[in-house]
Amino acid sequence: MLVDFSVKNYLSFKESVTFSMIASPDKTLWDTNVIENAQGTGLNLLKSAIIYGHNASGKSNLIKAMNFMSGFIQSSTNHLPDRPIETKPFKMDASCLDKPSEFDIRFIVDGTIYNYGFSVDKHRVHQEWLYGFPKTQKRILFERNNNKKDAFYFGPHFKGEKNTIAKLTRDDSLFLTVAAQYNHELSKTISRKVINLRYFPSLVGDSEEQIKWQISSALILCHLMPEFVPKLKRLLSLADTGISDFSYNVVEFDIIRSKENSDSNSKVKMPDPETVKTYHKTTSDKGELSSIEFDINEESDGTVKWFSAAVITVFQLSRGDSLILDEFDLRLHPMLSRELVSMFHNEKVNPKNAQFVGTTHNTDLLDKDLLRRDQIWFTEKKHDTGATDLYSLWDFKKKPRKEEDYRKNYLSGRYGAIPILEKFEL
Repeated sequence: MLVDFSVKNYLSFKESVTFSMIASPDKTLWDTNVIENAQGTGLNLLKSAIIYGHNASGKSNLIKAMNFMSGFIQSSTNHLPDRPIETKPFKMDASCLDKPSEFDIRFIVDGTIYNYGFSVDKHRVHQEWLYGFPKTQKRILFERNNNKKDAFYFGPHFKGEKNTIAKLTRDDSLFLTVAAQYNHELSKTISRKVINLRYFPSLVGDSEEQIKWQISSALILCHLMPEFVPKLKRLLSLADTGISDFSYNVVEFDIIRSKENSDSNSKVKMPDPETVKTYHKTTSDKGELSSIEFDINEESDGTVKWFSAAVITVFQLSRGDSLILDEFDLRLHPMLSRELVSMFHNEKVNPKNAQFVGTTHNTDLLDKDLLRRDQIWFTEKKHDTGATDLYSLWDFKKKPRKEEDYRKNYLSGRYGAIPILEKFEL
């Protein structure tokens, strides 16, 4: 479960900002929207959070920061030493360009709160840390500071091989990544959990290539976990897409293991997105039922988006993991967007307490019957520095009343995070 995430000096974030899933004391929608005493930790966590902001305000950058963190954990050992690490420090201040970017995350695994983070520039990892909080007591598992002679400190509760792994860790790689690759149990658990927070970029955008990726992502999950297919079909039916069933062909693809040795190639069976068929039920004039076949590219872009979003949603709900989507409502009807969020608030649909985080421009979701004040977040550019500020509706000193019309007040500019428009004249 995601507790909070902080980022500093990355893309439009100059100073450290924190996005939190910790529920406020407000009792509104408590029974449906809050995970009370999450895994016995004493923390009350939100089941969903929606982020608003005008174009270029930085809401997508927050998701990209999460994606960079999880991606670097997954692949830091694959980084080529002669190439810079692809960090993106804040550009609007020249003094930030040579400073490291910093990422920090807290989450819960098996009833223990963990805090993991690192700071990194284009050339090396500066610091890295992992703390555990069993029963709220802080334990230093390890700390790393590459600016010191003795870079690593390991706490007594960090069990297993570590010193040898530390010596094998390059300056431009994460210790957590190396330890996980050497089957260190706790490191594997921590890295897998953060990697699972990675958002699904294939769902963002509506170009022909992006739509193809959306279909491919959905089919791969269907193929690997066929037990989810019946749930997906029900979701397609509930969304009134007209689709009663779908099918696809499985073909063999070549996997290149090594560029130097073509003999190392192997084959893997995977779904072919070009072969997807959908089926719609129809009734003839005589009252006879039949099923009409369509190619997936004959379906609307909105149907394809819901198809892929539904697969990934069912997948994360079944595992109790976080689903993080940028522009999750793109090409979706407002009622479908609302239904997707509501699924995470439904105890029967979400028994494992999966969490949803999404960015959107859909103001129809700013509804006191759907979201609490602490579930509504905003990004806004500071006019003097160009840096992104991040805050929730609950963060206001003079808190908006729970019975307010959030949508009306947001569009009127009361909460900020909207574009300042000037009249255009020729």
